[in-house]
Amino acid sequence: MVISFNFRAMKIVKIGFVLLILFLFGSCNFKKTNKSKKVLFETKMQLFFDSIKNISSENLVQKAQFIADSTFHSFKVHNQSISKNNFKLLMQAVEKQEISYNQFNRIFNFKIDAYFTNSGKIQIRFFSFCKKDSLQHYAIVLGNKDLTWESKVFFFERDRLISEHNVFHKYGLELDFFLDLDMQPIVYYSFNFESGTGVWWFNYFFYKFSNGTIEPVLNILQRSNLNFPLQNRIYSYEAELINFLPLTFKVKYLQEIFGENGKSLQLINDSSIFVYRWNSNFNKFLPDSHNKLSHYQIISYYLGETDFLFIKTHTTEFTNAVKVDSLKSIIFSYFNSLQTKN
Repeated sequence: MVISFNFRAMKIVKIGFVLLILFLFGSCNFKKTNKSKKVLFETKMQLFFDSIKNISSENLVQKAQFIADSTFHSFKVHNQSISKNNFKLLMQAVEKQEISYNQFNRIFNFKIDAYFTNSGKIQIRFFSFCKKDSLQHYAIVLGNKDLTWESKVFFFERDRLISEHNVFHKYGLELDFFLDLDMQPIVYYSFNFESGTGVWWFNYFFYKFSNGTIEPVLNILQRSNLNFPLQNRIYSYEAELINFLPLTFKVKYLQEIFGENGKSLQLINDSSIFVYRWNSNFNKFLPDSHNKLSHYQIISYYLGETDFLFIKTHTTEFTNAVKVDSLKSIIFSYFNSLQTKN
């Protein structure tokens, strides 16, 4: 019996076997490499998360609220009594709802910006802060309510000018008041810091008439919004004032982050009642301890560089979400975008 070997065929089989071994070995190494990269990336992001948790909350808050807080305290203090003749002229102008540029300068002894004038005239509006129209506490507002984006508001007590505020609103001045328990008026208005398509930020400013002055008593977020894809976090905050004593707001708020391929995680989507009570020791309104969001958490809804503050003040939500594998990739992708940006 003659046995014939096909050496060529055996050589091909041997080569094929070697290539198969090399492919399997390479595939295994590829998987190990990918796994190592993933572990390294996740470790890096966890360290990034830990570093944010160690940042001072006070420093982050001061940076985030600097513009709003500075604006809140930027009003001009006056202590100017108006003579009987000039006061009579001022009241006549209130009746007509306009005053000449020259007459205004004579009454108050300072010049007004030409922005508020039209053909030598200034449109004015009168706001009384009493139950009946009176001259105990009131304001005179300069500017056309339909055409100007900014209003100059002068606050008075009887015949004395006590304060001057520049209010940027863009869509019309929202000025109102209520009487505190001591029957002194607290006035408030909405200040526009930013507004556009998918982006806006407004704060409520509250001031109280007190002993011939007007004092700042509360600066709080009214509404804010930022939409994707402006950044990898979208958020919104809407506060509706529903009661005065105590000062009560109905608030809706949302925070959502985005990872790769548009995947998102909605960390917060809630509504609640927030209460602020008058504190006689500090002479201002302070948040009730039962409010769902802390002051620092609310500041994280301001426009600007507030991502670190958001993470810092919501570590519980992030820590819980990171434990879920399907959510971890979104969170770490969000962290990575922040690290790249900074």
